[in-house]
Amino acid sequence: MIIFMAILTSGCDPKAKEELDAKNDALLADAYGDLLDKAAEDFNIAGTGEKPGADAFDGFDINGLGSVTYNYFSGKLPAWACCGYELYYIGQAGTGELSQIINERLGLNLDSGYNPLEWALRRNPAPFGDAWFIPGYLSENLSDDKEGGLAVITALHFTEYLDGLGLLPEVPQDDKETLESAWVEFIGGEQTPIDFTYRYHYGGNGLFSVSCDNIYCRFYDGGWVPSSVELYIGDANEKTLFMEEWFSAAAPKPVTYHFYREAGNEASEGADITLTGLITADRFTIAHKTAQYYAELCGFITGDTHYALAAGFAEYLAYESLPEIDREFLIQNAEILAYEELKNPQEPNIAIGRYKEYGEEYDTSEIGRLISAQSFARYVAGVYGKDGLLTVMPRLDDDFITEMTGKTYRDIIEEWTESLEERFG
Repeated sequence: MIIFMAILTSGCDPKAKEELDAKNDALLADAYGDLLDKAAEDFNIAGTGEKPGADAFDGFDINGLGSVTYNYFSGKLPAWACCGYELYYIGQAGTGELSQIINERLGLNLDSGYNPLEWALRRNPAPFGDAWFIPGYLSENLSDDKEGGLAVITALHFTEYLDGLGLLPEVPQDDKETLESAWVEFIGGEQTPIDFTYRYHYGGNGLFSVSCDNIYCRFYDGGWVPSSVELYIGDANEKTLFMEEWFSAAAPKPVTYHFYREAGNEASEGADITLTGLITADRFTIAHKTAQYYAELCGFITGDTHYALAAGFAEYLAYESLPEIDREFLIQNAEILAYEELKNPQEPNIAIGRYKEYGEEYDTSEIGRLISAQSFARYVAGVYGKDGLLTVMPRLDDDFITEMTGKTYRDIIEEWTESLEERFG
């Protein structure tokens, strides 16, 4: 066991303070080295990263709590365990000097009069796992001394509680039912406010990630608020499951989403699906791009697919994936808008992107706008069924369409326009 002889830095002249800070950095590095060895034993998991040197603790503050353990185990331990275990082990094994260093660096008062369990019961954290334990979580108010401290102190006591039950080696290995049951018992409540299906992942420079079995979502640019993240993650997971069922095809899991608040980065490296400009973006974008991803994965749309048909197909599935309570009204409204666009043609608003632009022999003016393209897809699905939709929408090939339906592309377009006229004219 390491003996800690550091003195607190308050009241020192600048040079002495610098020397003491460096000494404390070295003491923290040694302490964390011991901590990581014990965590590997307690959690029955091998460390795959490098143990931190003294330079890792230069400027170390509350926003770094948990990150050392997290990175050393390559993200295999959940965030509550990383934060709570660091405080728990240092509190058990460290001397008073080390505790003082931690308190000074992190701004925590582990002996505060606040009751973390009462605070936890009052919280209504968003349903993405243990992220609310993290200092500075999403730049929200959990980063201030009072609430941020209570969050990590709650993680500390929860870790201690699990250790008392002998569950530390089991719980981090994705035994979610045991974890949720233990949390309910820990807070003395009837229901858990945490969905431990989701995992929060540390990042830097405004980057963080949240994952579950189906999706892995990375958030860039900083400035995210929990309510937006909750919507985006929930939608991504929901749409992934919907498209998987609709196409009867499983994508490699997890499906990776990259979210950017600013425009640009249309094809982010390492992403299956990239969404940008999400300060004002419609949530439909997630459904549309998820449908597009699965359609391409299954080979239903390719680089030779006409851009309006590809876009209409994806938008149709976006509407189909809506919750039933909203779907009928929104579809009806979209059909009315499609009719109005048909009667008052406007400039196309579908980007060609990576799909093909066909020549004049195929007039696509009626479906040059997204709302009209999805209406056309909806008509095809209603008249010719799912198989017909998968025949007509991916291809603009009269020979193939005639072979499959007995009609030409123009025949089907005219049928669709006549149906809109009959309904809304």
